[in-house]
Amino acid sequence: TVDTVSVFATTAGDAQAVLAVAAVPDATDAYSRAARPFGPDFSAGPFRFGVPRAQDLNFFDNPAAPALFTQAVRRLEALGGTPVEIDLQPFLEAARLLYEGPWVAERHAAIRSFIDEHPQAVFEPVRTIIEGARRYSATDAFEARYRLQALQLICQAVWKDIDCLVTPT
Repeated sequence: TVDTVSVFATTAGDAQAVLAVAAVPDATDAYSRAARPFGPDFSAGPFRFGVPRAQDLNFFDNPAAPALFTQAVRRLEALGGTPVEIDLQPFLEAARLLYEGPWVAERHAAIRSFIDEHPQAVFEPVRTIIEGARRYSATDAFEARYRLQALQLICQAVWKDIDCLVTPT
């Protein structure tokens, strides 16, 4: 219910072809919905893009990443963008709730019989993350949901000042 389908493709055309199929609502899926607009039209003029504060930047021990990130920021500036420094911590806390908190129970529910019968068939560390769902209670899930809602308000306020967010990957 909180995941976003990722599309990995070697070309933009391939990604567009997958999106054209994935964006169509499925009447047999209770969670399916029509695609929403993607956001601002960046060709319409100047735009503002969020960049994490220096203390929030994490390059995951990749020595090339800092220079590549700086290069990406400079390229966005050359395209008419203005960088706006943001506090990334509320976004990171929300991500931790979703990937390290009780929402892993939803992932467990989706593949419970398979992982219970064939645990070694699930790629490590995915298996460890999903099996960790057993330690959470329903109370934990509701508390996390309340915290996620509070974080959503904080994060929504950031979007009033920026059109997109750029982070190292």
